[in-house]
Amino acid sequence: MSTFELRIVTPDGLFYSGEVEYLSVQTTDGRVGFMRGALPRVGILCAGRVDFKTSVIDKSADCGDGIIRVSADGVTLITEYAESEDAPRVRNTDDGELSAREYQTAKVKIAASIKGMREKSSGGE
Repeated sequence: MSTFELRIVTPDGLFYSGEVEYLSVQTTDGRVGFMRGALPRVGILCAGRVDFKTSVIDKSADCGDGIIRVSADGVTLITEYAESEDAPRVRNTDDGELSAREYQTAKVKIAASIKGMREKSSGGE
């Protein structure tokens, strides 16, 4: 089976790069699969599981929202985060589970909000 280059890029850097035989992602048009020779396009990547098959193993990753670019060079996913399916999960009693990445992102946003409120209340507007 012929392969194509898959790159998964996050703000933290390159999450995955390698030759794959098949890729399946969630888009605004539903679940879409790609093989070598797919028509070039740009689309919206929806948060969820990304499945891809290499010549020796099937792999999966959890990815955030982003952009998918299909070209003659291969497929590039630009996503807000990506993590292995076996990454640790943090329990959230209200909404089910948060990934470690989602938990870290929430902590950063809360810290930035608190800092902004402190600056505003001390007259640093």
